[in-house]
Amino acid sequence: MSTELERLGKRVRTLRKAKKMTQEQLATAADSGAKYISELERGEANVTIALVSKLAEGLGVATSELFENAHEEDCLELRKEVSRMISEADDEKIRLLYRVMKAVVQ
Repeated sequence: MSTELERLGKRVRTLRKAKKMTQEQLATAADSGAKYISELERGEANVTIALVSKLAEGLGVATSELFENAHEEDCLELRKEVSRMISEADDEKIRLLYRVMKAVVQ
């Protein structure tokens, strides 16, 4: 298993879940199979440039975003993203976020 393939698979999974898509939905959008998407997300499948392009299109992101993992290490960017999510959340989600954050931080 290649570290690069594992990173790509993890990024695809993260983006897919953020878009609230199933593996089947992504497979359909990328003209692929759900089993293949599962293998890809585990870093067990090789990909072609054409498939990377279809995955990005299906996820609604730039192709380059599939290879961007720096955000996982940059806390400043994570803080910005958390702030953005909070600012877009409704009251019910704010209350839930508060309870979760309080439990994690304490």
